[in-house]
Amino acid sequence: MAEQKYSLEHETAVLGKDGLAIQAGWIKVYHSNQITREFIASDIEYVMLGVSLSAGAYPDAPELPKTNDVAV
Repeated sequence: MAEQKYSLEHETAVLGKDGLAIQAGWIKVYHSNQITREFIASDIEYVMLGVSLSAGAYPDAPELPKTNDVAV
């Protein structure tokens, strides 16, 4: 059987304890405003081996508030 040329799955990045990628790939990140630190949006970014996430991006999701009158 021939090796499959295409795949619908993407390589997932793995971050080490120091925040640098120990495996290159795609990772879901959560962006924040760099001044107010409020949540802006989520995105999927490609992280190369040995590189950290972009400025203002975090790998963990923000905690959503219980009421509608609080900023995230």
